[in-house]
Formats: sequence, C-alpha cells, structure tokens
Amino acid sequence: MEISTRINVDCNVILFKVEGKLDLAALLKHATETTQHPDFQPGMASIWNLLDADYQHLVGKDIESSQAVSRSSGDDRGAARVAVVVHDELGHGLVRMFQAMAGLAHIEYHITRSIPEAMQWLELPG
Repeated sequence: MEISTRINVDCNVILFKVEGKLDLAALLKHATETTQHPDFQPGMASIWNLLDADYQHLVGKDIESSQAVSRSSGDDRGAARVAVVVHDELGHGLVRMFQAMAGLAHIEYHITRSIPEAMQWLELPG
C-alpha cells in the first residue's frame, strides 16, 4: 500500500491518496502521524481518495481491531469533516462500518464516488 499526503494550509484540508492493497492498521498509523506534521491544524478537513485502493480482502475483524488506534488519535485530530472517495458499494459499506464501530462523534463523514463531489461537500474551491 502506498499513501501520498498533501496538506493544503490555504484551504485547510489534508488530501490523502491510497493505492494498492489497503492495510487498515498502516493507514490509521499514517493518519495519526499526519497530526504531528508542522502544517497540521486540529479541525482540518480531509479527503481520503480510495479510488485506487484494494479493500476486497478486509473483513469486520480488521475494522474492529482498528477502533483503538482510531479513537486514540481523536484528541489530536479535533472536530473535523472527512470525505471518503470509494469506487464501489463494498467501499461504501466498509467506510460506514468503520464509522459506526469507531464511534468518533467529533468526525462528520461523507462517502462519495467522485473527488469533485467530495470537494463540493467540504466547500473547497474547484
């Protein structure tokens, strides 16, 4: 799995692009490490582009085991809006499952199949 990250301070957004076989633990570790970046500000919106990610192998126990990592980064993350871009119904369902199991009330999620829709939902310039 490869993750590229770009923090756009002017738009107050973090752009993540994930490619290859998704490793949920590594993805969450990367997200947590991003909160330590000098340009990171609590409450920054983010777009997770999973269009080129392979998540076919993930099962409920993978998502369940990621809960502790996700919850532990909540204090650094702050309240935020997160748009997740997936390519199919499975991706949509997995993100919804993660959202429900993680119990992150301070994060507002939107799942879509297009980057422009994610940008629109986050009210970012096109």
